[in-house]
Amino acid sequence: MKKLLAGVASIVVVSVAGISAEGTVKASDLLNVINNHSTALTGTTYMIDEGVTPTVSINQVDNSTNICWMADMDVDCDGLYDARCAGDPTNQSQLSCGTDINPADVPFYVIPIYNNDWDYRNSDIDFGQLGAIIYNNKVEYAVFLDECGLNHIIGEASYAAVNDLGVDPNPDTGGTDDPVGYVIFTGPNGRLSESNWANHSAAVTAGNQLAQQLTAPYVAIRAGETPLSSSPVVSVSRSAVSVKMSGSYVLSVSNTLGAKIASMSGKDAQTFNMSNLPRGAYLYSVKTMSGKTALNGKMILN
Repeated sequence: MKKLLAGVASIVVVSVAGISAEGTVKASDLLNVINNHSTALTGTTYMIDEGVTPTVSINQVDNSTNICWMADMDVDCDGLYDARCAGDPTNQSQLSCGTDINPADVPFYVIPIYNNDWDYRNSDIDFGQLGAIIYNNKVEYAVFLDECGLNHIIGEASYAAVNDLGVDPNPDTGGTDDPVGYVIFTGPNGRLSESNWANHSAAVTAGNQLAQQLTAPYVAIRAGETPLSSSPVVSVSRSAVSVKMSGSYVLSVSNTLGAKIASMSGKDAQTFNMSNLPRGAYLYSVKTMSGKTALNGKMILN
């Protein structure tokens, strides 16, 4: 070694101006999260190759448990033998996950084996964990299936993932030293079952949904769109509450004594059905995803 979510609609792979893209989340939005909305988790830095200065930090996304880093991308051809991987100087017949999977067919990424400073298991990461690899304005959704036996080196993905991103996948001479972003969606909700580890369409569908949730609080209003204010505007009708506010937020409804009755997540302009609540007076609160209160008020459902 060189070192399905239920109820989610299928996401197609599209091609725009010759650039293949998986899902709907822009590469620039994921890179924005890595570069501007994450903090180093430990004091350890990793090498991208043996013998070079360690510069890569493991970061945790702000207001999240998700993990990310910027590194390079070497080619991993460990796993079930495939002639496309001929010439791999370090080929091992089995992946760390213990499953026979073809690295030339299945996009996956590699995490360094745990060291004294960071153990990926303590970040609620396990085999099958979904991730996004970002390179050259492209996003590749992949799963964690292999460990790097060198616990100080990072930046590696399977032949299939490297090839999908338009990089030379030759296991001996391929890969890239250019900056590559990695985002790992932690926890059970970010993990595919073993039966889906080789199901790339499942990884794309679930990964895209998780990427949407991750980037939503940080996505800027795009050119040509009507900008929404960072200050919410709330309007109340007989059986609904409408909120207009840029980005993602949480609307909470309480009785007049302050006991919470309902809590709903929203984004931009959205209307919430309140027909299940009895007529009367209520308190409401709109908070950003970071928990900052943007507006408190009182409303009458009549």
